Amino acid sequence: MPTSTLTSREQVVRAAHRCFQRSGPAGTSMEDIALEADVSRATVYRLFSGREELVLEALLWVTRRHLDRHRDHYLAMPDLASALVELVTTTVAAARTDHSLGLLFSSDRRDRGRPMHEASAPLLGLYGEAVTGITQAFDGELAVDRDTAAELVLRVILSLLTFDAPRERDAEEERRFVAAFLLPALGV
Repeated sequence: MPTSTLTSREQVVRAAHRCFQRSGPAGTSMEDIALEADVSRATVYRLFSGREELVLEALLWVTRRHLDRHRDHYLAMPDLASALVELVTTTVAAARTDHSLGLLFSSDRRDRGRPMHEASAPLLGLYGEAVTGITQAFDGELAVDRDTAAELVLRVILSLLTFDAPRERDAEEERRFVAAFLLPALGV
């Protein structure tokens, strides 16, 4: 693919993210995204097979950006266990404040559907890479394979975001809670 097409795809994805931050995917049209990206609607449809592909790509872009932005933070933790707990808690905190990231982990069916369903495999891949990078950086080993570890991490994230706890936890209490359930399952 020529560089200009890659740049245009990224330009449209970033514009979609900005639109989703304002109105959510359900409240954002392809025309809104095209205007925000300063391209024609035809260009958007040339770059993406349809709205679902664009929504999915924008939400995964946000996730990649989140993981990249926090990588150094995870690796600055004192040990593997702390780094894995931070992977979960930083994602939960970000999903609670970033509408786009939150959509991937939402139980709200209004903005869900096919794009979020199709995000499962790419999300497992992104979090699998993150778990592998963290584990290797600490010369650690998990008792489960990479895909199982990624699934466990994602299920803990989903649980924290979609299940109302009997009481609100502060950040440190949430870290301890995550550690108590996630780390034994990972064999850390």
